[in-house]
Amino acid sequence: MSASAAPDLSQQREELARLQHGLSSRDSTVHFAHAGVSILASLLLFGATAKMLWDARKLWILPFASGSLALGLVAYALVRLLKGKATYRDEMVRYERMMAIRRDLKLDDPAALLPQR
Repeated sequence: MSASAAPDLSQQREELARLQHGLSSRDSTVHFAHAGVSILASLLLFGATAKMLWDARKLWILPFASGSLALGLVAYALVRLLKGKATYRDEMVRYERMMAIRRDLKLDDPAALLPQR
């Protein structure tokens, strides 16, 4: 009985180590940060575009170019936001699996950490 339990424990420990390594770099955070910076940059660019349009009399190419760039930044931000949400959902599934393995191995049980009499 203990011979079959030992490989199961070692498999769980290997999976736990793999999950911990995979979750150590939060890729969703990078996606969300890129989306946030892109939104801020596009807002600034939209403001500059509006000012150029307000002041422009004959030269429309510069406001058109900056407006197109701002729209491109918004599209980039939306793509990164959607990637971040998908990555976050995957990270949460892996996190729940990691916590289940920790519960199975009794790593978070304070009573297991106390000296046994």
